[in-house]
Amino acid sequence: MLGTYENNKSMPDGATVPLFRLLADSGRLKILALVQHEDFTISELSYLLDESQPQVSKKTAALKKAGLLSTQKEGTRVYQRSVWQKHENTNPILMAAIEEGERMLTEAGVLSQINKVMDKREAKTSAFFEAPPSKEIETNNQEWFAALHLFAALLPHRAFAVDVGSGDGELLSVLSPVFEQVLAIEKSPAQMAQCQKRIEQEGLLNVRTCMSRFESSDVLHRVDQKGGADVVTAARLLRHMASPSKAVSQMARMVKPGGFLLLADYLPHEDTSIQERRGDVWMGFDKSQLRQMVEDVGLKIMNQTTLSARFFRDRHDGHLPMQVLTAQKP
Repeated sequence: MLGTYENNKSMPDGATVPLFRLLADSGRLKILALVQHEDFTISELSYLLDESQPQVSKKTAALKKAGLLSTQKEGTRVYQRSVWQKHENTNPILMAAIEEGERMLTEAGVLSQINKVMDKREAKTSAFFEAPPSKEIETNNQEWFAALHLFAALLPHRAFAVDVGSGDGELLSVLSPVFEQVLAIEKSPAQMAQCQKRIEQEGLLNVRTCMSRFESSDVLHRVDQKGGADVVTAARLLRHMASPSKAVSQMARMVKPGGFLLLADYLPHEDTSIQERRGDVWMGFDKSQLRQMVEDVGLKIMNQTTLSARFFRDRHDGHLPMQVLTAQKP
C-alpha cells in the first residue's frame, strides 16, 4: 500500500518489487501523471489515452488496489484522483514514475488535449445558461438594499468589487450600494441580457459588465488597471467549473493585497436532479476541500460558515446546504 511505498529511504526489496511491477506498465504511468493535473472519469481517461474504457478501468483498478488512486463520486460521475498533492509525494520511485509518465504524455501530445476535456465537462452547464430564461427576473426589495448604503462606510476597502459568474445579477443588488465600482463578469449572452436588465431596472449605475470568461487575459487586464479588486465574489459558480481549483487560483489572481475572496457554494449533496437540470459538474464541496483550494493559492481563511436554509427557501435549490468562505490575500 502507499504507506509502505512512502518509506522511500529504507524501503526493503520486498516492498519495492511489487511497486516496480505495478509501474512497469506505461499506461499506468500515464494515468498517475494525468491525475496530478486533474481528476478524470474513466471515459475522459479513455479519450485522452486513446484506449478502451475496459482497458483503462483495469489499469486504474490496479492503481487503486495499490493505494495510488482514489475515487470521488459526483452524482452519476465517478472521478479518479491522486491520493496526494504534488508537493506531498516524497517517494523517489513514484516521483520518477510520474516524471516518466509526464514525459510520455508530452511526447504524445496528450497534455494539450486536457483543455478539450475540460470544455466538454462544462458543455452541459453552458447549454443550460445559454438557454432563454424560463421566467422574468425578480427585482429585489429596493428599500432593503438601499439601507446597505448606511453600512458601507463601515467597510475599510470598498473601492472596487468583481462579481464572477454574475448570472442574472442577483448579487449585484448587494454589491452596488456598498462599493464605489462593481464589475459583473458573465460569459453567457442570455444571462448577461438578464443581468443588464436588472441593472437598468434597479438603477445600479455604478455597475459595469463584461461578457467573457473570467479567466481571459482581457478580464485580468481590466482588473489590473484598477490595481486589483477589494473583493471578488463567486456565488454558486465552482460547482459548474471543470476545474474548481484552477478557478479559485484565477479569482485569487484578481484580488489586491489585503483584499478578499468570497465564495458561496453547496456543501456535498445527493440531489442528482439539480445536477442533471442545471448541468452541475460537482455536487457540492466538503468544507475541508474548499479550504484546501483557497489555502493552496496562498490566501488566509478568515471565516467559513453554513448559511441557514431560511435565506433560500424560495429558491429552486433552497433545500440544499450552502456554505460561504471568506479569505484574505496577504
